[in-house]
Amino acid sequence: MKLERLILFLLFLLVLAAGVIYNEADRDLWHRLAMGRLTLENGSIPLCDPFAYTETRIEWIDHEWGSGLLFWITCKKFGDIGLILLKDILFFSTLILICRFRSIFLSLLLFFALLPGFVPTVRCQIFTYFFFALWLRLLDASSATLDSKKIFSKLQLKILAVFPLTTILWVNLHGGFVAGFGLIVLHAVDSMLRGKRPWFHLSAILVSIPFTLINPYGLKFWFYILEAATMQRPLITEWQSIRLFELNFNWLAIKIILILLISIIVILVRRKCFRNLHGIVILAATLFLGIKHARHITFFAIAAMYYIIPALECFNSEWTGKIFERTLRFFNIALLALVFSASIYILADSEWKIKVPNGLYPVKASEFIYENGIEGNILVPLNWGSYVLWKLYPSCRVSLDGRYEEVYTNETYRLVTDFAFGLPKWKECLEKFNHDIILLPADSPTNNLIHGLNSWKEVYRDETAVVYLKRDAEISGMKKNFSKNYFSSIEGYKRSIE
Repeated sequence: MKLERLILFLLFLLVLAAGVIYNEADRDLWHRLAMGRLTLENGSIPLCDPFAYTETRIEWIDHEWGSGLLFWITCKKFGDIGLILLKDILFFSTLILICRFRSIFLSLLLFFALLPGFVPTVRCQIFTYFFFALWLRLLDASSATLDSKKIFSKLQLKILAVFPLTTILWVNLHGGFVAGFGLIVLHAVDSMLRGKRPWFHLSAILVSIPFTLINPYGLKFWFYILEAATMQRPLITEWQSIRLFELNFNWLAIKIILILLISIIVILVRRKCFRNLHGIVILAATLFLGIKHARHITFFAIAAMYYIIPALECFNSEWTGKIFERTLRFFNIALLALVFSASIYILADSEWKIKVPNGLYPVKASEFIYENGIEGNILVPLNWGSYVLWKLYPSCRVSLDGRYEEVYTNETYRLVTDFAFGLPKWKECLEKFNHDIILLPADSPTNNLIHGLNSWKEVYRDETAVVYLKRDAEISGMKKNFSKNYFSSIEGYKRSIE
């Protein structure tokens, strides 16, 4: 019991330390805050996009509207520290659901395996990781009596009631709720392979599916989710595949988990107790999805670490001789002291503030636009669109932002992307939409192309971004040097909305 409490406290310190180290604002945070603020100010969820000037979808179906509202309320009431602690609470809760607290090494391995999924300041998918871990825990708890003479035990009935309640929350916080239903199916298959009937799993799906319709969009929400889940995102880093089998330190914790799992499987097969490894179907599916798309590797980390400890329990006692026990005890004490000291040092020497660096975002260039009273439509690449709309709306509107599959048509996404990367059809974007301002990265190849046009002029440049205005645009007394904190903080919508 003392060891479990010690590990629990250690993980708590690590989560807090990670929260102040990895505190750069995520690119999606800005449009989530904007959506939350707009919902609260209007008293209703906007069904049409107000932030863009390019061609958008007829209806804006926001599968993360609940997260945006929660983020904005938290930000408004508690500022930076509120958003950081919100992420920390969900991270720590997910660890508690998975960790068995029997090994310091495995607990640390779990922490570092899940860390990439919780690195950004705060993102909507952290709710999905939490609910995924919760449902996995519930499904495993229910499977203890699947072969009972009764269809459902009292425990299973209580667990069954949790699924529709959490479905309502999950559906309105993040579209990743479909991962929960996938988990139920995979767990059912795993149970059938061990000779158990999947009546509980079928019931969990049947009682939960109707509750997915409790959302602001009704049945149309499902059509959007199916489209978003199957669309290709080749230019988005987190949707690209990862290479786990290369000899480098990338994804090191995941690689260690994979090696450990393979070793466990080999040992269990040789000892003819392979049935002791539950969740093999879930592990295989989440590993495949994780390799295919980087953002899904966290599901594999959750499932793998959840099933590791029970699998180790069937090993013979010769692993725990006196010499091994003493060595392990010394290793645990040394590791505990090292991690504890590092966490305390980080927490004492860090600032609980979300960072908005000029480099990741066009901080100085946006401030130039704001201070010079420049207004209009800003042609901006996807990665900067959310930041710009949060800082400059309503005086400026954007061409594209991180909500691209929610709001923009495929044609708009293609045109703006071609322009931003200087692809052969880059000029089509300039001709199709009415732009007043162009904001581009300083290293974009499109800069050289724009310099060859007579209709645009460069008015500002720094190490991160370049600003262009139309050739006939005039600004009297142009200012270029500023020292305000508005654009390097999470504050937004400084100008009033008329």
